[in-house]
Amino acid sequence: MQAFNARQISLYTHGLEPLFADISCSLSARMTGLIGRNGIGKSLLGEILCGLRAPDSGTVERRGICGIYRQQQEPKLLTAAASRIDGPSSQVPTMQTGSCLSQCLGLATRLQALTQIEQGCCDSHWFEQLNDDWQVRQTFCELCRELGLPAEPELEFERLSGGQQAKLKLWSLFQSEADWLLLDEPSNHLDRG
Repeated sequence: MQAFNARQISLYTHGLEPLFADISCSLSARMTGLIGRNGIGKSLLGEILCGLRAPDSGTVERRGICGIYRQQQEPKLLTAAASRIDGPSSQVPTMQTGSCLSQCLGLATRLQALTQIEQGCCDSHWFEQLNDDWQVRQTFCELCRELGLPAEPELEFERLSGGQQAKLKLWSLFQSEADWLLLDEPSNHLDRG
């Protein structure tokens, strides 16, 4: 499946100097890297290819859903201009100010339901929320261990290290139903903490 096909795209600086001009390229389902010195427009080219920015000239045809990781920003799922035929896109778990680790991992609702049931609440709402996932606490702990995160469901996302946040964001993208991913400097903050 071809992710995009760009034809003669150009982007100009404010002084109308070309940052890049007449680039044509396409990308199919394989790993591709873009290498170049700082300031030559790699990130801007990526934004154009994903549909976050329009080129000053040229066209880009996109297919499927693009998952985007940009340094210092949240991952987003973006429905490309050529929409999916096979149904709606999934959403990545929430990672914003005030989000806790269980929300970021998409397990907060089931963990809360399990806690309520364990405390004796027999409301059918909690059983529906749990959806027979009686191992959700173990799942949460195993996932945290695999990602190198503290197994603290209420720990706020902002209290994680930059490397932990990056791992969590990348994990979220890999769990999404994105057809292709744009990773803009994904390893800059990956540390062991």
